[in-house]
Amino acid sequence: MHSRANQGLRVALLALLAFALVAGSASASVVIPPADDDLIVHSDAVIIGRVTDIESHDDRQGKLSTYITIAIQEVLKGSLAQSSLTIRELGGEVGGVIAWASANPEFSVGERVLLFLDQRADGSLRVLHFYLGKFSIITDPATGDLYNDEGNVITVYDSAGGKIATIGSSGSLGSTSNGVAVNSAT
Repeated sequence: MHSRANQGLRVALLALLAFALVAGSASASVVIPPADDDLIVHSDAVIIGRVTDIESHDDRQGKLSTYITIAIQEVLKGSLAQSSLTIRELGGEVGGVIAWASANPEFSVGERVLLFLDQRADGSLRVLHFYLGKFSIITDPATGDLYNDEGNVITVYDSAGGKIATIGSSGSLGSTSNGVAVNSAT
């Protein structure tokens, strides 16, 4: 009788140990979506542009960073006079070494994007609120309509409530000025 109880206890302990080992190696990121107004208010710049280059570098202290160059098509908030800018996201791949935060936005060369940007203390720019501050702009090949990567219409408004730009309808993105509100709707 004792041997069956001991055997059951051993199996339970081994299962618990196996679970602890697997759970210890898993990782996750929890990101709480901000309100649309908070995304605009807390961003230092909001741009529409196209990704032209992506490079990862090792800072020689074991920290990897990825630099994403964007050709600016429209500035919706902030004062950016240059025709392109480079943002820095933590992580990347250099020489077979990979480090990445699972909540970081992902980019592809040639991708058109709407970005809400934040300036770090060192002056470099990054996407605000991880992947929540990046929207891919996709053109429907059948209609020419523009959508974000979730199929939603995005409308950006100025502080007086006037429409600045709409992504999700045919035609141009409209005139631009410093936006302070975004409405995403299906």
